[in-house]
Amino acid sequence: MRTRLVFLILSVLAGACNKTGTSAATPDAYSVRLQFADAPGYRYTELTDVSYSVDGTPFRKASAAAVSGLASFPVNLTPSVRTVDVCLGSTSNDLSVSSRQTHYATADEDLALGMRAFCRVSDFSANEIRLNPTPVTAALHLMLYDSHNMAVGEKVRSVTLTAEIPLAGKVSADYAAGSFSTAAGASEIIVDCERSDAARQLAIGTMIQPGELGIVTLPAHPASVKLTVVTDRFTYGFTLPGGLDLAAGKTVVTGLDFSQPDVLPQRRIAVFGDSISTFDGYSPSNYGPYYPANDRNGTGTVQSVDKTYWHQVIYKYSRNSILDSNRSWGGTTVVTRPDRTNGFLQRVTELQDPDLIIIHGGTNDHNYKSELGTYDWDLTIDQLDETKFRSAYIKLIRRFNQLYPGARLLIVVGDFLSAPYALSVIEIATHFGIPYADFTSGGTVQNDKVNIPKSTGSHPDATGHAYMARVIAETLADYLP
Repeated sequence: MRTRLVFLILSVLAGACNKTGTSAATPDAYSVRLQFADAPGYRYTELTDVSYSVDGTPFRKASAAAVSGLASFPVNLTPSVRTVDVCLGSTSNDLSVSSRQTHYATADEDLALGMRAFCRVSDFSANEIRLNPTPVTAALHLMLYDSHNMAVGEKVRSVTLTAEIPLAGKVSADYAAGSFSTAAGASEIIVDCERSDAARQLAIGTMIQPGELGIVTLPAHPASVKLTVVTDRFTYGFTLPGGLDLAAGKTVVTGLDFSQPDVLPQRRIAVFGDSISTFDGYSPSNYGPYYPANDRNGTGTVQSVDKTYWHQVIYKYSRNSILDSNRSWGGTTVVTRPDRTNGFLQRVTELQDPDLIIIHGGTNDHNYKSELGTYDWDLTIDQLDETKFRSAYIKLIRRFNQLYPGARLLIVVGDFLSAPYALSVIEIATHFGIPYADFTSGGTVQNDKVNIPKSTGSHPDATGHAYMARVIAETLADYLP
């Protein structure tokens, strides 16, 4: 009984594929069209490896041109190209196909391996053979987001999937082995997300635009799963107590909300403002703190730091935060004044490592009648005019973004800002997509002493600070850690 021999060549059939006479050195060859079908759960097959053998031994092409012992070669397919013409030796007896798919989900780069499926063919009687791969791997599609926006933009370095049963190892004993990052039988799969191209680095997104990652595993039904995500700032742990149903050829979509990990990371909040945001011992001593000493000239109710609005926002209304630094200075303006060297822009470099920066400024710009100027959106940082309120505020925002990449900004529109200044701050916050708490009702209400009781001048007393903290927490609930 003659042994059938498979000889596959990736090319449009030419004269070499015409039926030839039988020879001991050169077997007969004839054309066959392979038609590739998508495996269940696959969007399309991106690359297929075709392997061929005689009794398990790689076929050798005997010719004067070359001698090849290769047992496989790639067939490149696209969603529109689903067939390929090949040459078969007339004594072929075994052909196997392993299909690899890297874009089973919308993630840009899931894994180099991707999901895999296999099929084997031994009947070549037809001129057209339809290949129906059987999936042998499963996939987990992760949606990475933060519903409170604190982790948005953090760069993902690695993701580790851990279960109580084996998840990684050899894909198929008959056909091929997978190139997972762990040994056969391991219950842990590690995905390295580092990219040399910063623009393609996976990052945590928002609920509307989450970051996406695919993980390929063997089929399994773990009762519990642990996911560990390492970013450029923190390590997050997520436990999926309900487990996962990782079936062959299927993709399980799971969302990870980074505002609700197993343990919340401790966020650092910085405060940046004028005398309203000061407190002696927290702002540097030479920064002219109004509280607590000067408060005695008024009601004298803000005699401990826990009475300030910013301390309550950080330690009462946030879930797990600490003060990064308070760089508030009494009497200072957002604009740079020729008679002062302690303006907002002169101390932007003094924060430590904030995750969030609360900006409360503009009251003294209103008091000193700082010139408003124009919204110079398109100018470079160096071109922005620090002596004009709008331009200086734009420069302040851009400097914070430059110095503390990844830090969120929150803006307080103080109740002493008259309409031109309040509306300018709101316009700038809106332009940069920065959330804000407005105590002027869109610039229509100034000096709202009913809502914010005062000690003296523009300085809230303890009741006013408590009111401010509550409004900020309610208004910015989706942005506080």
